[in-house]
Amino acid sequence: MASSVPRGDQRSYLIRARHKDQELASGNEFYSYAPGKGSPYSQTIFFTDRAIYRPGQTIQYKGICLRVNQEKDDYELLPGKNVTVLSAIQMERKWLRQQHRCNDYGSFSGSFTAPRDRLMGAMQIHVSGGPMFDAF
Repeated sequence: MASSVPRGDQRSYLIRARHKDQELASGNEFYSYAPGKGSPYSQTIFFTDRAIYRPGQTIQYKGICLRVNQEKDDYELLPGKNVTVLSAIQMERKWLRQQHRCNDYGSFSGSFTAPRDRLMGAMQIHVSGGPMFDAF
């Protein structure tokens, strides 16, 4: 026997299934919602040369700036876009800044050195005053 959850009522559900003398329940809630029309937006996607860095290592990154319109399935690169890349270590207010201009393919690249004199922890990199960001 199959069942379905109605879409569009913006509710959460806990799932419970029974068969003869056995019962199974979900450990988490599942959400049902009607997909909305997404607004076009711009974003910057970052790529780094590795996932984990040690103090003193060079962090190399590449960014791609693009405009997204999911409703029209339209994805456009942003060549010539000026961006300011900011990077920081969590719990500190010291930011490293680098200026870049996107090439004809909407991308830019750069590097910085992970500080040696700081506590290890999460670092982040993002764009200020430009398209939205992705962080690591």
